[in-house]
Amino acid sequence: MTHKTEKEIDAIVIAQADDPDAWEEEAVVHPRRWRVNPTRLDLAAKFFVLSALHRLGAQATLAPGEPADVDIVIINDQTVITAQVKTLTGGWRWHVEEIHSRENHYIVFVGFTKDIHNPQVPPQVFVLPSKILQAALLRQHEAEISVDTLGEQLKAHEAWHQLVSSPPAA
Repeated sequence: MTHKTEKEIDAIVIAQADDPDAWEEEAVVHPRRWRVNPTRLDLAAKFFVLSALHRLGAQATLAPGEPADVDIVIINDQTVITAQVKTLTGGWRWHVEEIHSRENHYIVFVGFTKDIHNPQVPPQVFVLPSKILQAALLRQHEAEISVDTLGEQLKAHEAWHQLVSSPPAA
């Protein structure tokens, strides 16, 4: 087997460029569908909530990691409010898990339920006081709930007012 120089290879390619029999079958590479990474989407949900709170004039920050059920800390006047962010994709069904209920602690459901691959479609949000959510879960005794139905019943859809003391000054 003789090794050809780059110049010789170029000459062969140019000479055979118009001869379809000189070439192998065209390779077709199909693009892969972008898959949503749940860990990154959880982070996106937390930043979405944090962004909304800042736009509403709240003093809020991501929690340092402990306790595990606190993702965001909000300071309103002299009151500290905590929030745990739950991310839902593809629908509003939530597999019920243990929540820690206490005063001034909220569960914020962020639902990427419509056109998840389009960044121009914002998620929907339900803000539920942890004590009210826990009471509702105890009444229902179900392993899975429909967050949107429960949220509408409890008037929690986009209920940001529960997390901020007053609207931002214009």
